[in-house]
Amino acid sequence: MLMSKKKANTILEKISECKKKGFLIEALVLSYHFNLELLFQLSKKTLPELGTESKKPKPLVKELLKHSSTGTKKPVLSKQSLKSIKVWLEDMEAVFKKLRSEIPQNSKALLQASEQVSALLSIATNKALS
Repeated sequence: MLMSKKKANTILEKISECKKKGFLIEALVLSYHFNLELLFQLSKKTLPELGTESKKPKPLVKELLKHSSTGTKKPVLSKQSLKSIKVWLEDMEAVFKKLRSEIPQNSKALLQASEQVSALLSIATNKALS
């Protein structure tokens, strides 16, 4: 099922509200889940033959990278964008591992990176849907 604009706006409002109140970790987690939902939505639209329900995010990005380099038509996301999403996923994975024992100090920077990834994925999803 595709995410509606109303649901996306609601999630974005929750993220900005958490940021304003100073709950950066909560905003980071909400942003992470929002980006994953956009990523799965994008992959369902661009690669319907790929079963995305059981895929983890990293292998999914690898599949999108492979598809963007071998595809005959122009990809929705560029290789550079997919690589930045891959780096962001690795950073988030490290944060979640660190979060088990302590509060990460770089949550503001990661939140900004999450917002950039959200923008990339939103644009790509809108391109794929139109």
